Amino acid sequence: GKITALNRSFETKTGYRINDWIGRSIAEILTPESVPIVFEELSRVLQGEETAPAEYRIHTASGAILDIEASGHPRIVDGVVVGSVGIIRDVTERNLLQQRLENEKRISSLGQLAASVAHEFNNVLMSVQPFVEILLRSCAPSQQADTAGRHIKEAVSRGKRITNEILIYANPKDPQLEPMDVSAWLESFVASVRETFPSTISVSYVERSTSWVLCDEYQLGQVIMNLATNASDAMPGGGSLTIELSEDVAVWKMRAGLVANTKYVRISVTDTGCGITPQGLASLWEPLYTTKRGGTGLGLPIAKRLIERQNGVIVVDTEPGKGTAFHLFLQAAEPFPEMPALKDEATPHATLERVLLAEDDEAVGEGIEAMLELEGIQCRRVLTGEEVFDAMREFNPQVIILDINLPGISGIEVCERIRRSDPRQPVILSTGHVTGIEISPHTRALLKPYSCDELIEACQLAMED
Repeated sequence: GKITALNRSFETKTGYRINDWIGRSIAEILTPESVPIVFEELSRVLQGEETAPAEYRIHTASGAILDIEASGHPRIVDGVVVGSVGIIRDVTERNLLQQRLENEKRISSLGQLAASVAHEFNNVLMSVQPFVEILLRSCAPSQQADTAGRHIKEAVSRGKRITNEILIYANPKDPQLEPMDVSAWLESFVASVRETFPSTISVSYVERSTSWVLCDEYQLGQVIMNLATNASDAMPGGGSLTIELSEDVAVWKMRAGLVANTKYVRISVTDTGCGITPQGLASLWEPLYTTKRGGTGLGLPIAKRLIERQNGVIVVDTEPGKGTAFHLFLQAAEPFPEMPALKDEATPHATLERVLLAEDDEAVGEGIEAMLELEGIQCRRVLTGEEVFDAMREFNPQVIILDINLPGISGIEVCERIRRSDPRQPVILSTGHVTGIEISPHTRALLKPYSCDELIEACQLAMED
């Protein structure tokens, strides 16, 4: 098993010097699991066999691991096998690419399953949401009823959040990258975080630069809110949360793998919580890994995907017992010239009086009907897409609410037909998942489960487009 000769590629691939390895056993450079397999192959070669290419793993001078593909051939002198000559190729990049492709396939399959499950699960939640609101409004006030209603509403919200996380991870929307004044945005964002966090956690904003970044504002908000919520969970007894904005990223260029000659802005979310263990750090970005009771294990993988899709990078600094800092690096953008402030003239919402509802799920349909009628809004319900058009002529609705998965003609197709005949008819697409729905003027998509207030607001906005 001793090495007798190596070529120069050995040095460039492994970082070792050739002279340091001549005479040493090949077992020293192999990973432990590869050693018995390689020696079994060598013994076959020394008996005169030629072995087919097989994969092993070796250490490099930097401590990294290389995947290699090796084939062995007998070295024969005067008819006697005196050793083995092998050709070794570095296949690390090939394997990483193959792994990424396999991951994409799994994620694609997960996306298809998630969309189906999310629709059915959100329909179940939607059959609960309106009746909770009806009971809380109709029952005589009591602490027991209020507590029960609050717990049910929180459970519905949690169920919706879980399905949303699955959908976002499996089918993330393409980011809409635009220049944004992140200094002003963060100041407002931190103020809203401060209002929602318990008084035991102090929330501060440190601005070391006034910066613009190229980002998707909504997705960036999702990421920072997720990190802030995780920070809060890591400080059950209280602590400090600091959100910092800085353009000083020079020391991070190598560690974070930032693109050379590209200007970045750093947003850091730092807590004084329990920190992350080495074991937790190793699995931090893996989907479904969580240490929180009731967690989905998708929050951080989603954050990583959303930031990377905005051409950014996210890294973590942590030490058990000493807190955690997540650093987001986003590409800097040129600021827009200042525009004169527009006079804010609030326009009163249009009064909603008549709604046509197309929903075939009995519990969901009856719940929405009852919810709207409690608000004094007339609601006519039909069960199929074909019935919508006759009901429109008879009822003259201000807004039409369409479940997208109606039997027969889908809600999407019904909406398209309505648009051809009356482009200004307000329509709400009610769905368990919103993937792939194109929104046009006078059209809104509303993800189940939704409250009565959310439904009425969507209807009014569609009327005002």
